[in-house]
Amino acid sequence: KLYEVFQSYVTAPENTVRWRWQVSDVAIWDNRATQHYAVNDYGDQHRVMRRATVDGDVPIGVDGRRSITRVKAAKPAAKAA
Repeated sequence: KLYEVFQSYVTAPENTVRWRWQVSDVAIWDNRATQHYAVNDYGDQHRVMRRATVDGDVPIGVDGRRSITRVKAAKPAAKAA
C-alpha cells in the first residue's frame, strides 16, 4: 500500500516534467532519484537514447538488489551473398 501511495504522488501531473523537444535538445536525469517514462508520441521522428553510468557507489533498488551492468552485444557481421 505504501508503494501505491508513493507512486500516486510521483506520477501526479504536478510532480512530473513534460519536455517539449527542439532540435539539439539533450535531457539528463539521475535514475537513482527519478523515474523515467518515454511517451511514444514522436511519430516518425528518430529517437536516440544513450545511457551513461557514473563511477561511484553502486545504486541499490528499493528491493535491496544492487544495480547491474548489462552490455549490449555487437550485431554479427552480415554475410556476403
